Amino acid sequence: MRYASSLKQKDLVGKSILESSFQALDYEEVNEFFDSNPDCYHYAQSVTTKRDSLTGEIIATGITVQYWKVR
Repeated sequence: MRYASSLKQKDLVGKSILESSFQALDYEEVNEFFDSNPDCYHYAQSVTTKRDSLTGEIIATGITVQYWKVR
């Protein structure tokens, strides 16, 4: 996975940056996205959770990933 923090100013000069996001069910899906989109850089994510009412266990239900597309 490529991270936005790895970009240097020289990497961005003269390029456009599109900020966007997507939702995924698991980290495998996140990795597949970045593997198939070499111009995209991960910069933030959050995990959606819910609590099981019977056991009290916290369960991850999805991942929202924010990224930059640099062209």
